[in-house]
Amino acid sequence: MEEKIYVLYEPSKSSLIKEPCIVFRGTEEQVEKFVGVQAQRLNYGLFRMWEHDGTRYYDCGPITYFRREE
Repeated sequence: MEEKIYVLYEPSKSSLIKEPCIVFRGTEEQVEKFVGVQAQRLNYGLFRMWEHDGTRYYDCGPITYFRREE
């Protein structure tokens, strides 16, 4: 069975750039591990996660990442 690959994005900080920035690409397990490291670095290890319309969001304090299937 082939593993799904996901792309993790960060919204652009510039009002001139409308496209989100790709910050990570990997399997679901790899994405979750990356988010955990970022949450530890940015927000004392805490993050919130929710899904809406097929997109999963990870709120790590100052940055909210979102994940989509590639």
